[in-house]
Amino acid sequence: MAEDKRPRILVVDDDPNLGTLLLEVLGEFAEVEEVASVRAAKQRLQEQSFDFVISDLRFLDADEDGLSLFRWIGEHKPELAKRFLLITGLEPEEPLPCPVMLKPFLFEELIARVRATLGLTP
Repeated sequence: MAEDKRPRILVVDDDPNLGTLLLEVLGEFAEVEEVASVRAAKQRLQEQSFDFVISDLRFLDADEDGLSLFRWIGEHKPELAKRFLLITGLEPEEPLPCPVMLKPFLFEELIARVRATLGLTP
């Protein structure tokens, strides 16, 4: 990612309130796009290039979850798998293969994690 270019972040969450907040908070330093399903995320990832993905773990009325998205990225966009973060309101029952933040979380902590992963200065 070039220094003069804003990173592109894809937010995948079916909670429109959280999605709006993440667009606002992350939009201070990045171009942010939000989708509400794993299916829509896969479509966008095939159409556009992103530098980071933040996904909810569980989706209402969905056949897929954030973990299945992470696995899909590992197969189709492996370079992006290291720049993926799951967010969830429930403690995972077993260790997950990717970083996880529990809701509620501080936006400052989320920003710090994203910026550090992308190699951006605070």
